[in-house]
Amino acid sequence: MRPRRSTIPFLVLLAPVVFVGSAPAPTVSASGAPRPTNDAGSRGKPAGALRPEAAQLVTGSPVHLQSAVAGTPPTAVMKVVPVAAKVGSYPGGTTIVGNELTAFTGGFRAWFEFKLSDWDPNGDNVPPLALWQFRIDADGYKGVNADPSNPDVDLTPPVIACANNAPCVTAFGEAWASCEGFFGTCKPAYMDRAGTGRPDSWCADTGSGPCDFADCGKLNFLCASIYPVGRPDVLPEYYAGTLVLDIPAGAEGKYTVNLLTDETFMADTAWPPNIIPSLSETGFVVNILPPTVQACCHNAGGCTDLDSAECANAGGAPQGQGTNCLNIQCPDPTGSCCNASTFSCTDNVLATNCSPPLEWTAGTLCVNLPDPCLPTGACCDRSPGAGGICSDGMLQAECMGSQRVWTQEEICAGIVCEETLGPCCNGTTFACTNNVLQADCQGADLYWRTGATCESCAPGPQLYLTPVPAKVGSYPPGTTIVGNELTAYAGGFRAWFEFKLSHWDPNGDNIPPLKIWQFQIDTSGYEGVYADPSNPDVDLTPPVIACADNAACVTTFGEAWAKCQLGTCMTGYVDSVGTGRPDSWCADTGSGPCDYGDCNATPPISLCGSIYPDGFGRPDAGIEYYGATVVLDIPAGAKGRYTVNLDPDQTFLYDTTPLPSPIEIPTFSETGFVVNILIGSCCDGITGVCTDAVVQGACAGDQRTWTEAMLCDDLDPPCTAHPGACCNRDPFGGCTDDATLAQCVCPTCEWSKGSVCSELECIVTPIPAVGEWGLVVLTLLLLTTAKVAFGARARCLANAP
Repeated sequence: MRPRRSTIPFLVLLAPVVFVGSAPAPTVSASGAPRPTNDAGSRGKPAGALRPEAAQLVTGSPVHLQSAVAGTPPTAVMKVVPVAAKVGSYPGGTTIVGNELTAFTGGFRAWFEFKLSDWDPNGDNVPPLALWQFRIDADGYKGVNADPSNPDVDLTPPVIACANNAPCVTAFGEAWASCEGFFGTCKPAYMDRAGTGRPDSWCADTGSGPCDFADCGKLNFLCASIYPVGRPDVLPEYYAGTLVLDIPAGAEGKYTVNLLTDETFMADTAWPPNIIPSLSETGFVVNILPPTVQACCHNAGGCTDLDSAECANAGGAPQGQGTNCLNIQCPDPTGSCCNASTFSCTDNVLATNCSPPLEWTAGTLCVNLPDPCLPTGACCDRSPGAGGICSDGMLQAECMGSQRVWTQEEICAGIVCEETLGPCCNGTTFACTNNVLQADCQGADLYWRTGATCESCAPGPQLYLTPVPAKVGSYPPGTTIVGNELTAYAGGFRAWFEFKLSHWDPNGDNIPPLKIWQFQIDTSGYEGVYADPSNPDVDLTPPVIACADNAACVTTFGEAWAKCQLGTCMTGYVDSVGTGRPDSWCADTGSGPCDYGDCNATPPISLCGSIYPDGFGRPDAGIEYYGATVVLDIPAGAKGRYTVNLDPDQTFLYDTTPLPSPIEIPTFSETGFVVNILIGSCCDGITGVCTDAVVQGACAGDQRTWTEAMLCDDLDPPCTAHPGACCNRDPFGGCTDDATLAQCVCPTCEWSKGSVCSELECIVTPIPAVGEWGLVVLTLLLLTTAKVAFGARARCLANAP
């Protein structure tokens, strides 16, 4: 299994929908980090000092990100805030302060806006923001989660029937409000994708066009957008989208609506995209005050609008009828101040008097802290190769890592600390032994897995590219396809290959739940210089087919889902709607077809990927699934074996854990394909000269012999000029045995391959007898006399008057 990738497992070619959701993954938090500011200049931002490292883009594993965020405060801000009503007005006395909307009664419609800011405090487009995603935790809409709880009185998205956008524009007051045609209702969240609705729109055209994509999901409380290039950061704050909610008449208390931090992020233009760490990701609060509620100041700090009795029971200080937390200022809280280095602690200390490295805990006495302040214990490092190293007196924070085990208030002598064990598997025979040290699992075909058992040592998920029969026309005669190898006797044809995947869930229990796949071809295998034997400059090439629409591509490549993009047919394509064939991975199994399926548009097309519908894993019915098609032209001069592998670092399966931290599903094999244009030795029977690495067609002729996959030095019998009988029919000729064709060259010579003179009737032309010679001489004299007489008569006629 390869190590987890440090960048977002996000297909750069993903455009339309990247809405992914499931159980949350571990969060990399930046809350509480100080917010650096930037020199305002002409950018309209408040002036202030900026630590230079604050603008650096941080990438890496979650542990690394956590460390980087803690050491270098990020600046990016993502938030959802209440705004003034866009149609009608809010109830009298309603106030908006920061992210909190406070009213004395429900029964109204409220508007909230998604906002982005400060991802690039230096204004130098570093990091270059290309995409963002918000996802709301809709549990905050529920009255049962309000404070105090108000079961069954929920904040609800408005349901407004529509056939087009007009009713939505009227109801929500913005020209870019939209109708969801599939549901026939207005979208309660929408975005200004064209970027023309208002000057602070994030999608506004800055020279590269508006957003490539900007939309909100109707059912998953999620909005996302993709900019064509890195979005310049020049305004104090950007408008990203609008959310509309109906506040019911019976609403009462605080409805706190957070963002799901694991699915709320910014990312840059890199491939794969890198997360841009954020300073804050903030939701909003709808606070409907009951008549008896008043401000309650807590000993630990902060203020809550509570009934006076509830405030007293919580140990707080009621501030009197008619007060609320928006119009009073609570005193600064006190707490315990712990010195971890000396294990000393002081009570009732203001936070300002307990600066790092001292640790302040609001509203808590030292006696309630772990003794002394922060506990220590034994730290056992079980990492492979570490040999079970244990250290005493370690803080828990100093004993972090998947292979480190911390035991509070314990010493190494009191625990068993051993190096982690795992299964040792033979990848060829699948023989396996459990509980083996990594050092004891070395050798060909052996691999060791930490934290696993021999159950993992079995054929599992397989990804492969395989040649298939021609979809248009046919391959040259004699072409065969066996496994992943296409074998032909000559080049000069077009070939089709299909990406297949199987066995990710051999038990059929949807464990693991496969949601995303991607493969990338190592295109160096296309190059003739890497063929065997090397064939420089004779490369496999993607066809270049001009097109204005998909029709030309469908005709050329023979599949209805072939597509045209940027004026040429894409030579890699995915059946994203899942209707092209029954084994399509994108086929609808009850949750709809794929949210996304495509290949990169830049030649040579080498990367394709697909995402199954939000929140679902693709059921594995135990068959081989079709993922995509790749088309290549095999040039006429091709010869030898072209081995085309998959790039293992960019070929993967992921489960349903939400972006940006899905979990990779280990694969059993990731296999490319081979194009083998057969070569062999060519023996010239005339000259006895033999040539290696020749295709069959280049060895044509009666006296030439081609031997497949054979070197000249290995021919048995060796290549020699063919012997035979040479019959010279000249009167002075005759017949000669063991003569080659090259030795039997004369006007009257006849050569018989593999024959001997005793088997031939070699009759020479006889010498004329004396009488025959006389007739020959007489004939010559008569011809000469006739020629002379004819010449004299011709001269006489020429001189006549």
